[in-house]
Amino acid sequence: MSGYIEDFRVGQREERPGHPVGDPCSSAAIVLDLLSDAGNPLDLRWRFGETVGTGDVPTLTSTITRCRVGSDGSGIVHRHLLLTGCSGAVLGEGTAVFSLPVKESGPITPHLHTDYGSLPWAHVLGMTLTRNEEFVSATRPMDGAMAFRCGEETVQFRVYKGQLVDVARATPAGPTFTVSGSELAWVDLVSAPRNDFIARTMAGDFIATGNTHEYLRFTKAVVSAWDSIRELARRDVD
Repeated sequence: MSGYIEDFRVGQREERPGHPVGDPCSSAAIVLDLLSDAGNPLDLRWRFGETVGTGDVPTLTSTITRCRVGSDGSGIVHRHLLLTGCSGAVLGEGTAVFSLPVKESGPITPHLHTDYGSLPWAHVLGMTLTRNEEFVSATRPMDGAMAFRCGEETVQFRVYKGQLVDVARATPAGPTFTVSGSELAWVDLVSAPRNDFIARTMAGDFIATGNTHEYLRFTKAVVSAWDSIRELARRDVD
């Protein structure tokens, strides 16, 4: 499976069946074995589930949640990992980061559109938001900053009376409210048939922190921003 970062796309999902387990072993060890050809592992964050029993045949579901070029010029791929047993029981779940070579030096334009929460992505999204009539209309009463957090990446969009006046990691007064979700939650919403952000928030996939009164006041603007986020990501597949 290993190759170049250009060979992968955010949202790609695959299932990898394992071999029957002999002696009881760690679910994390099984995952690393199944991903031995995924590149050079840099980080693994793992939550153990049920015990892996002798004779069980685990299946690993891997979803790519981020692709980018690192500061050293190598490719970085984030994966969400879910290991299940024959009965469907969750044996473990977590995330992993792998390093892959890059075919060409310089930024990878397609991955920019799905590098959610990065500053370059935010600047491109900002240009899309200024053309989103629903977003502009919904933010006409706004004087503040809405922040979006994907995993560990956060960016702020400073809005004044419908005009996007700044896109940054931080703004002088800080965010009015922040909408947060895991990398997997972002990927799932972006790839969903429709923009069901509200339903996913009610299910706990996303949370809003900060001034919740202002969040409720500008929920329509947040939903319309997700329309632009989804539109931007589709440019890589259309």
